Order: sequence, then structure tokens, then C-alpha cells
Amino acid sequence: MAEETLLVDLNVVPGKLEALEYPFRFPELGSALAYLLGKP
Repeated sequence: MAEETLLVDLNVVPGKLEALEYPFRFPELGSALAYLLGKP
């Protein structure tokens, strides 16, 4: 249970991809989920 609590609060950033200026299609989780669920 403690492990799950720690993982929920992590803000993971793909540093190497950001350093290469990779163009993320959905930089935020909410927009990615909305796309997958067919919501504008």
C-alpha cells in the first residue's frame, strides 16, 4: 500500500526526450485520455 501511495505522487518527466525537443502529441494525461475516449 505504501508503494502505491508513493507512485501516485510521482511527477515523471522524460528528460532525454525533452532535451531533444521531442514534440509530444499529448503533453498532458488529460488530453491523451480525452483523445482515447473520443472526447474533444
